[in-house]
Amino acid sequence: MENYSGNKDPFVFIAYGKEDEAQAKKAAEAIAEKAKVFLASEFGAKEKKILDKASLFVPVISAASAPGLEEAVSRAAAAGKDLLPVFLEMPELSPGMSMLLGTTQGHLKQESDDEDSFLKALKSSPALSGLKVSAAQKKASRNTLIAAICAFVVVVAAVLVIALKPFAADRIDKDSALGQLGLSGSASSIKKVYLYGNSLEKNFETGGAIQSVANTASDLSSLYLPVADKMVALGTLTDLSDFAQLTNLEELSLAGNSVTEISQLLSLKKLKKLDLSDQHYDENDPRFRGIEGLSLAGISQLTSLEYLNLAYNNLEEAWAATGAEELKSMPNLKTVVLERGSMLAEQLAGASFEIVYTGTEVKNYEELKAAAADKNCHEIDIAPGSVITIPAGEEFTLPKNVGISGGDHELRNYGTIHIKGWVECRAQEYNDGVIIVEDGGYWVGGMSEIYNNGTFTIAKGGFQSFERGKHLENKGTYTVEGVMFLGFGGRLDNEGGRLVNNGKIQVQNIPAGFDMLGQEWQDQRKDIISKFTGGGSVEYVDQMKW
Repeated sequence: MENYSGNKDPFVFIAYGKEDEAQAKKAAEAIAEKAKVFLASEFGAKEKKILDKASLFVPVISAASAPGLEEAVSRAAAAGKDLLPVFLEMPELSPGMSMLLGTTQGHLKQESDDEDSFLKALKSSPALSGLKVSAAQKKASRNTLIAAICAFVVVVAAVLVIALKPFAADRIDKDSALGQLGLSGSASSIKKVYLYGNSLEKNFETGGAIQSVANTASDLSSLYLPVADKMVALGTLTDLSDFAQLTNLEELSLAGNSVTEISQLLSLKKLKKLDLSDQHYDENDPRFRGIEGLSLAGISQLTSLEYLNLAYNNLEEAWAATGAEELKSMPNLKTVVLERGSMLAEQLAGASFEIVYTGTEVKNYEELKAAAADKNCHEIDIAPGSVITIPAGEEFTLPKNVGISGGDHELRNYGTIHIKGWVECRAQEYNDGVIIVEDGGYWVGGMSEIYNNGTFTIAKGGFQSFERGKHLENKGTYTVEGVMFLGFGGRLDNEGGRLVNNGKIQVQNIPAGFDMLGQEWQDQRKDIISKFTGGGSVEYVDQMKW
């Protein structure tokens, strides 16, 4: 095995726990056929310096070793190192480790038939091809002679620096909000932080994360990240005070969290990219009492800002009234991302920067079909006033992780529709064909009228909600095999059709403070539920539970 021994050649840093030494050495031997390696079971000052020079970081992870490897993984991620995790088993990771490794392609031993095939797959990993000497290693090599000559001067200078500016003042506290996200080391050295929901990512989503609803029992809402092709849970970050430490920060995403104002970011004068899309608020959470939406007061102080994503936010009216002028005054702003229909869109007319709208706008069925077939399109927006007609004999599929949104249009179906993604429209929807909401798909959206004269099925694993003014008039066959939620403001009317429940129907109790709806409203809902045949269940709940 050819070990790392200096600053000349690129090398792989392999970290492991002592309990996994035998397995780690076998992995190292396989990797050493493709590259030089440095193998370490400890992570002291020496190992940290060597890791900083590595071209690739490989943690060998088991349930026993995972906690002890978190510091090394965090340091490697903060330094922007390429990661190739090797999982001897799939342990339950801490939130920090999960965020750091969540988007990284690794090798899981149990996916291989035997140890030989596992080591062969590891050795063939694309991450081991074309390794290059890292910038830190090049710098170390150039400075070796100078460092040797000037060692005494460096020591004296270091003592003076420590005396004048305590080193600890620039370190990220592991118990701080930043530390809990998985960040560590020198705060002033961090230039990029990409937080999407509760997940720390490696890429800045210039295309925009897409807010959706994950059809799982444990998570009602999530973000879909197109670049990573994954769902992540929405985050709960509200306090941004720790981010003021990151004085050299240039790119920041806080998408999918609960930010209400940005005053604590205004000292970040080097910030060039900022994503504040999809901020959400729980009206039952005491933290948000009195909050009227996201306020961007003072954002013009971020004079280096070039890119700003504000899509899918309830912007505070007090700021939005003057916010357009504040944005127009920003000297370097080049791109602002909004959702169609944003209250800022009209006010920003004539701005010198580009306004980019999320998603692909369509006006007819041919455009809808083309957008759904485009692997780079994950959000389809139906233009107001459009009539989308799916002809008889035509079969249309909305793929997984693709959403349809829009309002004030008509959808007329005479063919067959398969929904594997999500539909959130305010529209007139006429079904004279077949609609199937497949496993993982959902069909929601308030203020819609659905006229079913054909077959409408919520398949097992699918979901549909009726609330906030959404109405189904059924003259055909409506079947629940997954979950249907009849919520506050939703209505079903059966006009001679057939209603079948072989899944689960959830009926929302009258919310507190709306007792004026009274018994009559409850009786109407019980009456429609009684018209369902089949062996499914009915549950009365305060809010939807999947």
